[in-house]
Amino acid sequence: MITLDPSEFFPGLHIIDRIDPQSPRLTLQVQLDQVGASCPACGVRSARVHSHYHRSIGDVPCLGRQLVLRVRIRRFRCINAVCRKRTFAEHPSTIAQSRARHTDRLRTLHHAVVLALGGNAGARMAGTMAIPVGATTLLRRIRQAPLECIFSSISASCVHRNRPAMFMETGQHTCKAS
Repeated sequence: MITLDPSEFFPGLHIIDRIDPQSPRLTLQVQLDQVGASCPACGVRSARVHSHYHRSIGDVPCLGRQLVLRVRIRRFRCINAVCRKRTFAEHPSTIAQSRARHTDRLRTLHHAVVLALGGNAGARMAGTMAIPVGATTLLRRIRQAPLECIFSSISASCVHRNRPAMFMETGQHTCKAS
C-alpha cells in the first residue's frame, strides 16, 4: 500500500477533510498551516482568531476529476491598540493570488493551453482534461501574463518546432523557417 503525504502536493496547507466522494469533482477542505498572520496595516503578528470563512479555489485535476480546495480562511484580531484595522484575514498567497478563484498551478496550466490552442479550441481541450474553463477566461490569462512570459513561451514553441525565433525591435514575434 502506498501512502502519500499531502504536504508534498499542497505545501503550506493542512487537509482537514474530503467532501462527498460520490461527486464528479473532488473537494478537499483545507486550512493554512500558519499559526498566525501579520496585520496588513501595522505589520504586528497576531494569533488571536476572530472568526473564519471558506473560499473555494479551483486546482489542477486529480485522478481525472476536477479538484476544488475549500480553504478555511481565518480572520484575526490585531493586537496593536493603535492600529486602525481591528480584524484582518490571512491570505493563501502560497497557493493563489489575492481574491483569485484558481490556484497559481491551474492558472499556469490555463496559460499553456491558451498559448498552444487559443481561446475556443483551448476551452474545448481543457474541458476534456477535467478543467472546465471558458474561452474568455483563457484569453484573459494571456492579457494578465507578463509580456516576457508570453514571448519566452512563443520562443520555446518555435525552437521546439525546429524554427529559430526572432524578436523585432517593436516586440513583435515572427518565426522564420530554417
